[in-house]
Amino acid sequence: MKKLSEHCWKALALSLIVVLCYSIGISEALGQSVGVKVGDWAKYDVKREGMPTAWQSYSETEWIRVEVQNVSGTDVTLIETRRLSDGSEENRTHKGDVGNSDSVYIYIIPANLDTGDDILYCGLDKRRINSTVSKSYDKAVRDANQITLSATVPHFTDYLHTISEFLWDKSTGMLLETRFETYLVGYENTSRSLLRLEIVETNLWKIESRVLLGWQQLGLAAAGLFVAAGTTAIICSRSLRNRNTTKEARRK
Repeated sequence: MKKLSEHCWKALALSLIVVLCYSIGISEALGQSVGVKVGDWAKYDVKREGMPTAWQSYSETEWIRVEVQNVSGTDVTLIETRRLSDGSEENRTHKGDVGNSDSVYIYIIPANLDTGDDILYCGLDKRRINSTVSKSYDKAVRDANQITLSATVPHFTDYLHTISEFLWDKSTGMLLETRFETYLVGYENTSRSLLRLEIVETNLWKIESRVLLGWQQLGLAAAGLFVAAGTTAIICSRSLRNRNTTKEARRK
């Protein structure tokens, strides 16, 4: 009986170890999961400020649209379309293994990452999620995984300070916005350059500001009726006053 009990305990311990390892594997798989599917897209407004010679690759870009073309396991392929100021468009294809913590260029990272998790930025360097913050885009509030980087490097006889900030949607891994800023130390006001991409349209979630909710529609309708009723009352009052004035004039 004692021997049987020992076997039972060993079997139970082995089962717990298997379950624990399986659970860890599942959690890691979920942490490096793909949050997008074929047909998902996002459009970004491109803004530039400061020195015109900076950000040459974006100098003529008005907006950027990216769309997921293929998802095979954890490999994601997307097409990037850039609309230029002359009305023409340029297309580029980007690929990445999201399951290997890779990013698809700057646009897509693994979904459901947490603070402290690492990504392989553009397949080159490891970058760590600094924090998860709440951000609003056209009244659509999203949880965003944020990475902020800064460095100061020699630049001829001066020093160049650079700041890079990325915000990705936590549940899908899609880029929400990014900001690149540079300036010469000591000449911040005259040498600052800024490039910013910010999401303005997407089919990944509803943009509430573009679609009025039911109670908002009722509120606007009620307000419209109130204004119409008030305007009608004023017109009727003036019309009645004019009639009375005309009658009094005729009597005189």
